[in-house]
Amino acid sequence: MIKYFTFIVLILFVLDAKGERAITVKPDFKSVSFKDNFDYLVDSTETLGLRQVIASKSWNTFAGNNPNFGENPYPHWVRFSVRNNTDAIQKLTLVTKGLDSLQAYLTQGDSVVKKFALNGSHIPLSLREHPSPYLTLTFETSPDKEYTLWIRMRNLNYRLTASPFVLYKESEAKQFLQRKTFFQSFYIGGMGIILLFSVVLVALFRDALYAYYLGCVLCSLSIMLIYNDYTFLLFDKLPNIVLNKDIYGIITAMVPSLYILFAEKYLRIAPFRQTPLVLFSKGIVLLQIFMLVLFVATGNSLFHMRNFFYLPMLALSVLSFVYVYKSLREGYVPAWLFLLGTAPVSIVVMLETASDLHSIPVQEIHENYYYATLFEMFALTCGLAYRFKLNFDERRILQKEILLTHINAQERERISIAADLHDIIGSQLSAVRLNLEYLQVQYFADSNKSWWAPVYKILNILSENISTIADQMRNASLAKLGLPAILEQMYGHLKKPVFKFDFTGFQKRIPEELERVLYVVINEALNNCIKHAEATQINVQLIKENSLITVIIEDNGIGFDTGHTTKGQGLRNMEIRVKEFLQGEFLIDSQPGSGTVMIIKVALKEEI
Repeated sequence: MIKYFTFIVLILFVLDAKGERAITVKPDFKSVSFKDNFDYLVDSTETLGLRQVIASKSWNTFAGNNPNFGENPYPHWVRFSVRNNTDAIQKLTLVTKGLDSLQAYLTQGDSVVKKFALNGSHIPLSLREHPSPYLTLTFETSPDKEYTLWIRMRNLNYRLTASPFVLYKESEAKQFLQRKTFFQSFYIGGMGIILLFSVVLVALFRDALYAYYLGCVLCSLSIMLIYNDYTFLLFDKLPNIVLNKDIYGIITAMVPSLYILFAEKYLRIAPFRQTPLVLFSKGIVLLQIFMLVLFVATGNSLFHMRNFFYLPMLALSVLSFVYVYKSLREGYVPAWLFLLGTAPVSIVVMLETASDLHSIPVQEIHENYYYATLFEMFALTCGLAYRFKLNFDERRILQKEILLTHINAQERERISIAADLHDIIGSQLSAVRLNLEYLQVQYFADSNKSWWAPVYKILNILSENISTIADQMRNASLAKLGLPAILEQMYGHLKKPVFKFDFTGFQKRIPEELERVLYVVINEALNNCIKHAEATQINVQLIKENSLITVIIEDNGIGFDTGHTTKGQGLRNMEIRVKEFLQGEFLIDSQPGSGTVMIIKVALKEEI
């Protein structure tokens, strides 16, 4: 009987020792992450003091990584022991995060060695042991001594988890905090740049797309800053909306609403009409806003009312992916960047929403959320830049089509006028001649025929001139003659100013669209030389060498100061057509009294 009793006592001693076993600090000690080596006690009365806690027999051994007690409003006491197995004093630091209240005591035997100052998310950064979002407890341990650390932790309106929950050597803790500060600074700096970029976009374009984008950036950055207590940089005491965590609920509910509105614009969903799907999404957005206003106005905690928001938020997330699917089916490339950016964030948000179903600490979820949102905003920024490029290309193509339509209209008008001159005016002149001959025979048969000869001669000359002009207009077609020939025909006969043409390498016609745009630009330049330059000599060179076309127009006119003279509409149009339509170079060199040289360089492609 005594043997059985002794055996039971030994088992109880071993079990008790397991709960009280100490963390051993050796000379090579750096850190230890708590796992199955600390005990906890739930203070359901919220009144237990240190002495009562020490005397309590209701301790339980925690199994798992880091304290994770789920949604629990009661204070929890945690204890663990540390033994210094070195021959020197060791300074240790416990590092944790994300707790509203953190009160700790260090004991040796029955004596309280140190009472730590109250810490937690409600304590300003400047009053913490380290000015960091991380909460730290630093203490000294003497050689060959054992200590127990008693910690009272509490969270309101959130899950009671502590991650990290690691005991470091003090120097290692400082390095850990420096690394985390660097990454947080990197995140804040990156998001700050993106925020400034979004503000510039809103100011420049005043488009709802960029306003929604700005809202998404602001929400993502605000969640990080508020959760990491950077609000203390603005307030000595946090507003109640931050203390009761309603601010998280407001921002979290607004994020999917802003994203669905952004996605509608970004992915070009129903740009010209409101489809039932778009109206449905906007109805959900209005419902979200209504519930937020209602619960906040009635004093309800958004954390406890969060189940009302899950279904609308899920619906908005699904709708955003439906938008992506529709956009991808239409071959819209920026949709891939939207999908690439939002997928990681969606996964992290689903993990936090389903936090009751897993044991991942909320702090780790938030840490991943920060990096996911930074990547997301970078991807969306790239998507906006690519989308802007597509819009620019579409606008350039549209303007090019308008220009070509204008040129074609001029060609058709020229041919129409030539036809009217030949067919209508020519036939009318013939009718005039016939009527004159009839009048001469019928009423002036005895008149001197020499009187009529000059009239008939003028009519013949007029008829021949009209016929010649009509033929020239019909034949002076760019499509028929080509660029060099039509320039010579239009300007080669002029006596003042004198034109000199030099064409090299144009034995083969260049692409039709390129020829038409060059024709318009050169024609505008030569008209400027005639009207404004007061030139007596104009030299025009067209050189086609390999895949490069060079146009040089030089006059001996009055010139102008390119550095101080505002470009006229004609020059601006020429520059836009060369640089945007033809993607070429446009250069002007001129000085007052020294004439002007204009150089155009365009790469020759099969299709322009």
